[in-house]
Amino acid sequence: MPNVPDFEGAEFCDNSNAVFTIESLPKKMIVVGGGYIGVEMAQIFTGFGVDVTLLVRSEVLRGMIDDDIREVWKSNADRLGLKVVYGYVPKKVELSQNGDHKYKMTINDDKESILDGDFIL
Repeated sequence: MPNVPDFEGAEFCDNSNAVFTIESLPKKMIVVGGGYIGVEMAQIFTGFGVDVTLLVRSEVLRGMIDDDIREVWKSNADRLGLKVVYGYVPKKVELSQNGDHKYKMTINDDKESILDGDFIL
């Protein structure tokens, strides 16, 4: 069973198994984690036209040991419009009150930025 990180509101987040049961594509999606599955899901949903933000805890993607591969991936992600946030710490997720998107996620990135999304993986 895929791991869901422990933070306030984590119950609003789905694991990678949930993508096989969604009935329609979300407009905006947040993917938590820069491992192989998170990177793949972020790329797939970006390819489907979903506005995706990939949150990566470290300053580099895990598993992409080779710098050349990492740079090619980053270039492709930029070309596709996949937004990647490095060095994040998820703080909390809550239901959004603005009506545009279902959830809002606060990340602790020195500014406590707010990200909106309809699906959090």
